[in-house]
Amino acid sequence: METIVAPITPLVTSAVIILRVSGEKAFDCVDNLILPGGRHLERGNIKFRHVYTGSFIDSDGSVLDEVVFYFFKSPASYTGENVLEISFHGNPQIVRKALSVIYEKGIRAAEPGEFTKRAFLNGKLDLTQAESVASLIESKTDKGIYYSFRQLKGSLSKKVIDIKNSLVDISSVIEAYVDFPEDDLSDHDVDFVTQKLSDVLDDISKLIESYKKHRYQREGLKIVIVGKPNVGKSSLLNSLLEEERAIVSEIPGTTRDFIEEVISIKGIPVRLMDTAGLRGDGDVIESRGIEKARDKIEDADIVLVVIDLSNEIDAEDRKILEMTENKNRIVLGNKDDLANDVSGSAKSLIELSVSAKYRTNFKLLEDMIYSRVCSDDSELYAGEIITTERHVALLKNLYDILISVKDKIISEHLDLISIDMGMALDIVSEFTGEKYTEEILDNIFEKFCLGK
Repeated sequence: METIVAPITPLVTSAVIILRVSGEKAFDCVDNLILPGGRHLERGNIKFRHVYTGSFIDSDGSVLDEVVFYFFKSPASYTGENVLEISFHGNPQIVRKALSVIYEKGIRAAEPGEFTKRAFLNGKLDLTQAESVASLIESKTDKGIYYSFRQLKGSLSKKVIDIKNSLVDISSVIEAYVDFPEDDLSDHDVDFVTQKLSDVLDDISKLIESYKKHRYQREGLKIVIVGKPNVGKSSLLNSLLEEERAIVSEIPGTTRDFIEEVISIKGIPVRLMDTAGLRGDGDVIESRGIEKARDKIEDADIVLVVIDLSNEIDAEDRKILEMTENKNRIVLGNKDDLANDVSGSAKSLIELSVSAKYRTNFKLLEDMIYSRVCSDDSELYAGEIITTERHVALLKNLYDILISVKDKIISEHLDLISIDMGMALDIVSEFTGEKYTEEILDNIFEKFCLGK
């Protein structure tokens, strides 16, 4: 493979900028590295994993910068190749000049994710570990970082290997009967295969479910506040933000479009959106705002439906409740400080009474939001977490195949079961990267940032 180079820190004005060179020609750059006193470092005298100080010189021998550098000998490096890392002072112009010098040696610029791709191709990481590098960088919460780091250390790989071993056990039983078609599956073997399949299907279901819960930890939540005009949606937004971001007025329909802000609830980043009041009439501008609100509801992780406790629930409230009944919603009774006797029908609908004006029960609201999307910590920390859509798609496909196998066990279509089990094992191999195509790798690593 060609030797590549890229900054592994942002190429912006900063304290330091570090370049990584990886590949067969990485140590050719020693010709541009001068030790204190003007001494040249001979290639045969390189100490690996030793920190050197010195200068980086350009092609005509002029000093570009004082640098710190260190060498890693293949395979004991991140990529599994010969690697040189050079720390420059954080002036992007200096580093661009250094890159030009390095390019002259026939070393090319690395593509996004190419260092990690090489780590995978050279057997330093399997594909699930490689993907966790991107998840680790993108995670926005402490727990998201924790889950991604566990995956980087191989915890998910171990779980997938356990699943693979179970599938191999099942396939061994099936193939034995395929080779001797005159024999029927014994009751013992039927029970064995059925139980193994049930255990594997249960493990796969838990992994698929974990993706949704982890996504909130990695990407954050989208919460939309909806309700008819003048029920206190904007006041609720302002109180959650603890500042006046939305205009509050007694005039219904003050919010014509939607307002979006970011807050943190129990460590989870939340995109909070206040929408236009939903009602059947109104002018053209307000109607467009209402249409946008409907779109936001469809895209939301949680919908906060706000009802005014100082008034009876009416047809407009019921229409909004009907519109959101299949969503993950929390029905809030606002203006608790002004509430009169609430009718029985209203009480059965409202999950929590709050006062946006006085921030009454806001701690309970945050607890309720958190509980809707996050499992108990002990449950999450004990299990493995899926972090990518690729994993989910593969596991769903695997689940469908194994359900089909379980159904076929009853009818003993062993030839068909054998084919299905082969497909199932192929999916597991694709999951960990034992089987892959360039298209799969390009799709994964092109999402990485430059320098990883």
